[in-house]
Amino acid sequence: MLDTVKIKPIYRDGLDPIDKVRYENKLAIVGGVDPYECKEQWSEDVGILPSVTYPDIVNYLIFTPSRFKIDDLKAWKSLEAVNQLCSGWV
Repeated sequence: MLDTVKIKPIYRDGLDPIDKVRYENKLAIVGGVDPYECKEQWSEDVGILPSVTYPDIVNYLIFTPSRFKIDDLKAWKSLEAVNQLCSGWV
C-alpha cells in the first residue's frame, strides 16, 4: 500500500536556477511562505470568509486604480467588437 502513495515534487525544485532565485525572492517578500507547501493550513470552511456585499464589489471595481478609465468601462461594447475582430469572428 505504501508503494501506491506518490510524493508530489516541490514546485521550486522543478524550476531552472534563474527562475528558482526569482521565486525565492518573491517568497521572501511574503515572509517565506510557499503556497505550494502550506496546504495543511488551508480550510474549506466558507464560514471563515469575510462577508462581501454588492457595494463592496462595485467600490473595488470602480474606485481601484486601473489602466481603464470610466469611459473605457462604459464603452464595453466597442471593446467586445475589437476582441471579436482580433479573434477572427468578423
